[in-house]
Amino acid sequence: MNAILDSARGLLIAMRRGGIEARSLPLAAEAVAALGGGHSDAAREPVCDDGTSLVLAAAAGERERVVELAARLPLLVRRSVLMLTEPLLARVDPAWGWEVIGGALPLAMIEAHGSLGLILEAHQDRPERAEAEAEAETRTSLGGTGFKRCPEYERQRAADRAARHAAQGLLQGLDDPALERFRKDPDAGSMFFTEASAYLAAVAAVDPDEGLSAARRMLQVHSPADLQDAIRVAARYAVRAGLGGRVVEAIGASEFVSEAACWLDAAAAAGALKGRDVVERALPLVERALDELDPGREWIAGIPVVRALALGGALGEQADVVRRLSMPAPLWVTEVFWAGALVGRDPEGLFPVVDAALAIPESEWCGGQSGDFGWWLGAGDDGSRAACCRSVLRLGAVGAVRPLPGSFEEIVGATWSVG
Repeated sequence: MNAILDSARGLLIAMRRGGIEARSLPLAAEAVAALGGGHSDAAREPVCDDGTSLVLAAAAGERERVVELAARLPLLVRRSVLMLTEPLLARVDPAWGWEVIGGALPLAMIEAHGSLGLILEAHQDRPERAEAEAEAETRTSLGGTGFKRCPEYERQRAADRAARHAAQGLLQGLDDPALERFRKDPDAGSMFFTEASAYLAAVAAVDPDEGLSAARRMLQVHSPADLQDAIRVAARYAVRAGLGGRVVEAIGASEFVSEAACWLDAAAAAGALKGRDVVERALPLVERALDELDPGREWIAGIPVVRALALGGALGEQADVVRRLSMPAPLWVTEVFWAGALVGRDPEGLFPVVDAALAIPESEWCGGQSGDFGWWLGAGDDGSRAACCRSVLRLGAVGAVRPLPGSFEEIVGATWSVG
């Protein structure tokens, strides 16, 4: 237990020095939770105060401090930090989260934004409550009945609601009115990728077979990286419906290696492939990535491949793949943490992979620079960075990572672990 507490403290100190970005938000939340909700002792003298203190205060549920820290930030920085922090505000109390945003930002700025508030509103929109009641509460909390949102917000709101209600069994098939936009644009050619992702999750919940077909069509328009989370969800629904073979078939049927890797990750996450079956399909994709992708862009296929290998329990092959793809150490540990591949496993078994990644000079990294990871920058020297990487693995192994509000795992109620 002391190793877990030390890992959490070390990571939070590094984050306070280097900052917290969206990719590391779940990690920050888990580190604060490991310390029992406290974080002050982990870093008494923060070096970086661009909103990092506010994020950690929200993770700890420190309501008064969140309001105080928000008021200190410049307006545009405040908006960006509140966008980042919104899932944590929703986890504490969505009604309070609205009060924070409504008190910290001008109403016109909120109205014009295409996504700020979506997660908070979703957590006030429960199936047992009348829609009109939820909408009235939202408007009142933001200062009056004249509150309106821009068209982009309303489009995403409708898509997210369709995904939630489909997961809850509230939609009446593919002909349900909530899926009208999908029926008009089944390829998602006129949709934002976030909008397309939500409708894909909704369709997969209602009709898993059509969900897989829709994913294939949408991949002709949107990138695999943009649809990855939704395709994972679609694969889970398909496996539950006995269609795991179709998920596996999609790997070989994909023309581009990035798409094949996306389906491999989805198959491993859904349990359609396990163990050596994952390895046998992953290693040829590594060769394809090195052959087909431009130098420095191998990570596009490499990220889902290493996640699949981690989910499949293939520890021995990961170090070699990380070396061959020149994958940055902070990128690798963050991705396997996100994938839920560490839950219930011995983190020390992955330390050799960390060592392999740390041996790759930053000048040779394929994509993903050190500046993308505040905790990596904040750790400073090589020894501290290695310790932080091991800390990520330890935190990911101690228990099921709680999906953040607004994530697809949280929307559809799916766990990160496979089994």
